[in-house]
Amino acid sequence: MNPQQPDQHIADKPTRHAPPGRSMFRSTLAWMAAATMAVCQGAVAGAFVPNESLVTTQPDMIDLEFSHSRAQFVWYDSTGRLWIGNIDRNTGMFVPVDGKAKLVDPRALTTLESLAVPVNGPEWIATENGDQIVYTKFLPVGAHTPANARIAFAQEKADGSWSTRFLSVNLPRNAPYTSSDAGDTRPRIAYVDNFGNHYWREIYDPTTEEMIPQSLPGQRSVRFVRGARALIYSVPVNGVRQIVRYDIDSKVLEQLTFDAGDKDAGSVPWMWQAPEFNNEFIFFTVVNDSELRVYRNLAPAGSAQSQWTPIYSAPFGPRTSIKSPEPFVFQGKSYIYFVTATAPATYASTVWLSNIDATAPLVRRLTEDTPAQRQRSDPEIFFTSEGTYLYYNRSDRSVIPPKQEGVYRTNTGLPVTAP
Repeated sequence: MNPQQPDQHIADKPTRHAPPGRSMFRSTLAWMAAATMAVCQGAVAGAFVPNESLVTTQPDMIDLEFSHSRAQFVWYDSTGRLWIGNIDRNTGMFVPVDGKAKLVDPRALTTLESLAVPVNGPEWIATENGDQIVYTKFLPVGAHTPANARIAFAQEKADGSWSTRFLSVNLPRNAPYTSSDAGDTRPRIAYVDNFGNHYWREIYDPTTEEMIPQSLPGQRSVRFVRGARALIYSVPVNGVRQIVRYDIDSKVLEQLTFDAGDKDAGSVPWMWQAPEFNNEFIFFTVVNDSELRVYRNLAPAGSAQSQWTPIYSAPFGPRTSIKSPEPFVFQGKSYIYFVTATAPATYASTVWLSNIDATAPLVRRLTEDTPAQRQRSDPEIFFTSEGTYLYYNRSDRSVIPPKQEGVYRTNTGLPVTAP
């Protein structure tokens, strides 16, 4: 399966489902925005105290990725080695503190190369044999450029050691993002070529590679829908970025949003099954770079048409931008964590948590924006018996070049009992 996608915008085709009325969107969003902002101020000023603590001063531990099932994390160091570190499930601290518990690949990608190419860090991929690792690695000869970058796959062997191999040695490919369905026998990755074109494939079958329809070279990455064989991402429609869902088996591309506001120009949407809505699929997007907006399909039962409608909004205003948002489920409820940047700063300095309940909205600031000129980036959630924490990189932007200060964490204030 290698169909090439036509070079046209989705607006040039008929959409599968008609958009809901614009007046409904406007009234719904206006009510939610007012309610959320009122509670947002109370949540920040309430009993919760923003907090932050140092986990490790390891300066090259950037964009690490957690595996909850393994209680481990994976990362590149400054010399190009791919490491696995352990996390204490009780305390949430790193064992050892420098994150170098197991060397997986001695010649992968350096920290600086991952920032310069640019590519994301290594990723865990859920498989029938547990979480394994996909990552970007350069060919052993030639310049370290996107044309010589390849996607590698690391698998744990029975004796605890790891084997590594290129997935497609003859094709320039990098920056994989993964599906996350536990026990999946057909796990998938999405990635780009050296020109920024987006693709997906099943990790065990290279013949499944397909260019992702309507995705634009150089745009932000796409994401797999949790619990379904589908992708969700944003595309331009009549000059406005809207959210689409692509079924990778039926090849149906469905436009989900029709309302005002650019969706995910600098971020990515996420779709998951929400336990508070009987495990229905819902999704969120970042609108105009400054508002979290959550949608639910409110089409009548038995309807052949979907009707994705905003059910929650957390606006931050035009001077603040939302970055790196991601959902998680904890004790039967959905939450979204993210970082924000406030102009004139161009980098994120504050970590936040939001629920998705419009009747009792919670928008909680988890860190102060101090010390001055500190950048906080790439947050990741981990559940411990002592609390639920967000881990992130912190760097000092008051010096040139910025100084990496290591990995910090903040307690979310959610109940202690692990899910």
